Amino acid sequence: MTFSSIQGGWHKILCTPFRVDIGSIKTKCMNKTIFTLLAGVVIGILIAPDKGSETLKKLRSRAKDYTDDAAEKVKDLAGKGKEALRNGRSQLSEALD
Repeated sequence: MTFSSIQGGWHKILCTPFRVDIGSIKTKCMNKTIFTLLAGVVIGILIAPDKGSETLKKLRSRAKDYTDDAAEKVKDLAGKGKEALRNGRSQLSEALD
C-alpha cells in the first residue's frame, strides 16, 4: 500500500460528510426569494391607500402602457433590422459586381 492510496482514502473518508449539493442550495434560495417577493407584493396591495379595485385598475393601466411601449420598441427595432438588411444586401451586390 502506497502513501498516495492511503492519502486518497483518508481524503474520501474525511470530506464525504461535508459535500454540499450546490444546486439544491441555489434552488432553496431562489424559492425563498420568490416567496418573499410575492409576500411583499401581497402585503403592499393589502395596505395600499386606494381600494383594491382602484389599485387593480392602476396596475392594469400600467401593464397596458408597458405592453404598448414594448410593442412600439419591437416594431422600431424590426424596422431598423430590415433597413440594415437592405443596406447589407445592396453593399454585397455592389461588392460582387
